Amino acid sequence: AFRLIKAAIELSPRNGTYREFLEEVGNSIGAALVEAGRVEEAAAFYNKALEVMPRSHRLRSQLGAVYMTMNQPEKAREQFEKAVEYNPADYLALYNLAHIEYTDGKRDSAVEKYRRIVNELAPDYAPAWNALGSIAAREQRLAEAEKYFTRAVEIQPDFSDAHANLGRLLLHHRDETRRKESFRHLEKALELDPDLAENQAFMRDLAEAEKLR
Repeated sequence: AFRLIKAAIELSPRNGTYREFLEEVGNSIGAALVEAGRVEEAAAFYNKALEVMPRSHRLRSQLGAVYMTMNQPEKAREQFEKAVEYNPADYLALYNLAHIEYTDGKRDSAVEKYRRIVNELAPDYAPAWNALGSIAAREQRLAEAEKYFTRAVEIQPDFSDAHANLGRLLLHHRDETRRKESFRHLEKALELDPDLAENQAFMRDLAEAEKLR
């Protein structure tokens, strides 16, 4: 498939719209391979596609995501950094780069990137709000964390992780009325993600929240 993409680009190298279309085709092929569980083939495909479209931030961002799936964070970091270099507005690449940095202990740099996403690039990108909430909760900045988690579920009502985080936070709120609201969010998280039933800590929190109703 990448040979066809290369041949098509060579036929019309200056046609930006055409290149964008081919870039989208490349992304679709790679995504289909990932969905089929053929992640190594997907990585190989994206690498080949990048030989003919080396400045494609979307292909690099997708390749970075594949490397994360393969538990190769350094290779992922390289691709996300290049994606952001080629397109500073690529908030998905920036989000994933921030995740890697936070995992590596680069807290300030990660927070700066998350804040740039919510304040500038993609204010309605719920995962970035949720990430900021998780960091604030770990640092015991609970009022701030509540604000971030609440914003995440407002933007994306089917975001199970944000509901779970908000529910767990409210479970220990000083205000009794707010504590009672924890069950609604924890129950919603379980409805959206039934696999949470296998998480013993989550289920203990849900049982505790139900007693407060």
